[in-house]
Amino acid sequence: MPNLHELMARGAVGLMPVASPSDADPHRTWVTLGAGRSAVGAADMGRAEKWGEVGVQADLAPLRRANEEANTGAQVGALGGLLQFHGLATAVIGDDQPAAGPLRCFGLLVLADDLGKVDYCRMGNSLRAGPGAGGELNPELVQSALREALLHYHIILLNLSSPERADSINPSSAPGDLSPAKAAALRTADAIIGDAVAALKGYSAQVIVISPISPQYLSPPERSLGPVVVYATDPETTPGLLTSSGTRWPGLVNAADFAPTVLARWGIHRVAPAGPDVWHIVAHRYRSISGHAMEAVPAANALSRLDYLDRSLSTRYQLRFAAGNWYLAYGGFVLAMALAFSLWWPHGLRRLGAAGLAVALAPIGLLVAPIAGLDRAAPHLLSAAAIAAAAALLAGRIRPPARALAAAMLLAAGLIVVDVVLGSPLMRRSTFGFGVMSGARFYGIGNEYMGFLAAMAVIGLGALLQAAPRARWLAALAGIAVVLAIGAPRAGANWGGAFAAAAGLVTLWLLRARKPLLKSLLVAVAVLAASALAPAALDLLRPAADRTHIGAGAAALLAGDGGMLEEAIRRKAAMNWGLLLSYRLPLLIGFLLFAVLLWRLLSRGGPVRQSLAAQPALAAGFIGAVVLALVAVLVNDSGVIAAAAAFGVTASATIFVAARPAEARA
Repeated sequence: MPNLHELMARGAVGLMPVASPSDADPHRTWVTLGAGRSAVGAADMGRAEKWGEVGVQADLAPLRRANEEANTGAQVGALGGLLQFHGLATAVIGDDQPAAGPLRCFGLLVLADDLGKVDYCRMGNSLRAGPGAGGELNPELVQSALREALLHYHIILLNLSSPERADSINPSSAPGDLSPAKAAALRTADAIIGDAVAALKGYSAQVIVISPISPQYLSPPERSLGPVVVYATDPETTPGLLTSSGTRWPGLVNAADFAPTVLARWGIHRVAPAGPDVWHIVAHRYRSISGHAMEAVPAANALSRLDYLDRSLSTRYQLRFAAGNWYLAYGGFVLAMALAFSLWWPHGLRRLGAAGLAVALAPIGLLVAPIAGLDRAAPHLLSAAAIAAAAALLAGRIRPPARALAAAMLLAAGLIVVDVVLGSPLMRRSTFGFGVMSGARFYGIGNEYMGFLAAMAVIGLGALLQAAPRARWLAALAGIAVVLAIGAPRAGANWGGAFAAAAGLVTLWLLRARKPLLKSLLVAVAVLAASALAPAALDLLRPAADRTHIGAGAAALLAGDGGMLEEAIRRKAAMNWGLLLSYRLPLLIGFLLFAVLLWRLLSRGGPVRQSLAAQPALAAGFIGAVVLALVAVLVNDSGVIAAAAAFGVTASATIFVAARPAEARA
């Protein structure tokens, strides 16, 4: 594809998570492009009907229902509606399903306004070379339609789905093996791209090319990254790697970044809800867009860097499943062994000290392991296990247990905080938890590591206060740093995680406070309120275009629009309920094992109860970790996952204390 390759060499290039044809929802990417935020598709996309002389109207009702049921908060038609409001005419040219089939010209889902309308549309048989060409478009007919559209319309979308159609008719026999029909369709698509760029000579224009991957290239359980190219006919786009303030990672952009990029090209920015009522509607439509305009970071070797990024991310994604299964298997084994020892051989618990502590430190091993560059599953997991084991053995040599826990937990939490502050260079490449390939956040901290960080901080600070009671101010400053690292817009932007961490730290403080109960409760309420308001307040101080979902929601709430807050509550509830249903069996087994183990170890005469009775500050840290896990379930999007991570750290520390009861009581 020489024309596309030339654009990649002259323009800015990046990778974008796309829904491959093997995805359960292959329409998701197209809807997200037009909504400017993560959205879902619908099985029944409706039908396209003629509107006016040359326009088309699509039925968007199924899409709206699907996104309402999924609580995505996406406003279908947001991009097209904003373009129409500002007087910019839209056109779609390209392919569709054969006659009498459902809507297949996905470009309509990108540029259609709130009513599903596009000003001009040419698609289907009028642009094809003939019925026997495997659905191949005729470049001359497409070029003619494009030149006509350039005279009357501002934003034109070419839907070149012929390669996919050809591949579905005659699939490739192996990855990378092109059938003659698909090879011809690819050449035709490339010729049309060349014609489009040539037709734009003399215009000040921006060309955005999004190329999904072949349906035969990846296996069904894998996600894909499709290349995206941005090229300007005037010198506004610098060749290099694409990025956005939402990813802060050169070479990576989100499908939600497409709409803000198109709007920024035309000088359309977020508007304040002032004046006629229609402006409130426009402001609400723009607030529903969570993406960020793509920009170019100059890079002389952009294509080679992009190729390396593509391969490394694909490898990390495949390792993610192995890492998750390995961690669950190891944690379950240690938990089951501890329970068995507590029931039939209490002295055997003393052999599980380092192994139990390694459960909490295993995610740290997975955080650091990518530095070694071992991409095969076995060496990668062995390196992570070696890092966790070495850290647990070193901590196990520290006496007494409170100092050991303080050192292990606080150093591990400190590493995560430093990583978050630096833009999460380690966490983004970690094989543990959700990463870029699964469509989650590209920066900051996800719910898995948030649960580990918060629990480690609370237990570690409890252990620190036990080992060094005079370190109260140091513990307070460390707690504030953890909350800000999780919730600050430029760092984690995880509001629920910041509030849950604050709840655990406040619990620790209340149990160790020397002030009267009423005064202590008032201080606790003030701290929790500050932790809830601080992320939004800090975000509101930034320009509107740079705000995260926290600042956008706060601005809407101050303007009297509670829709985003209601949507966030529904989304959190729906996501947690879905996770509970999806992982109910392993969660139930793990919770029962943990509950029975706690009952055995904390029962009268149990080793942990005896140890914690002599270590009240450490006991307060354990209670604080449990409280933050329960709060996380209520306030986090994936609070069930965050709570499971926090309980894992608590179980790890419990087994470690149970393994050294005599030292703790000394």
